[in-house]
Amino acid sequence: AAEVWIGRPTAGDYFRKHFSDAVGAQQDATRAKAELETRLQLAREAFFAAAPGSAERAKRGEEFDQLFGFDLGADEYVTKPFSPSVLVARVQALLRLVEGTDKAKTVMDYAGLQIDKDGHSVAVDGNPVDLSPKEYELLLYITENEGVALSREQILNAVWNYDYFGDARTVDTHIKKLRLKLGARGDYIQTVRGFGYRFEVKNP
Repeated sequence: AAEVWIGRPTAGDYFRKHFSDAVGAQQDATRAKAELETRLQLAREAFFAAAPGSAERAKRGEEFDQLFGFDLGADEYVTKPFSPSVLVARVQALLRLVEGTDKAKTVMDYAGLQIDKDGHSVAVDGNPVDLSPKEYELLLYITENEGVALSREQILNAVWNYDYFGDARTVDTHIKKLRLKLGARGDYIQTVRGFGYRFEVKNP
């Protein structure tokens, strides 16, 4: 039911109201936590209930904990007792893996056309291509929308921004230069007649 104030509420009234709300929320969270723990315990018991001996049950309980952790998204699982040096080595291995994955994502390869976002560079079949800043932005925009037909106005607004006082022919001019610089890979930039352009990789 809605709360009705009689007269002007005091600071104490506000405190009691918000304190009551906070207590209620905490109680709800406590009940939810207790229910989760109960369900987890029941799941653990069901998982290794058929194990014959106490040692086997303990083993299956540890296995359940590991599987549960991985299911929650863990990348590694360490059981006690563990060596601090081994723990550090495992963390370092995970960091190398993450750094390598992030680095790989910054270099995009479109069947011979390589774009290094970190290096802000472009290559065709391993050979560097010298692009102007706008040509690079244009290439990056259309490749990030691979397979999508983009109107000249969309490209103009995305690459040159809305405050650019030009016309769609600016896009055509830059597309023409870009195709020439990309050589054989320039064919990946397709003209959508009467509309704009689409970047699509052609199989060799």
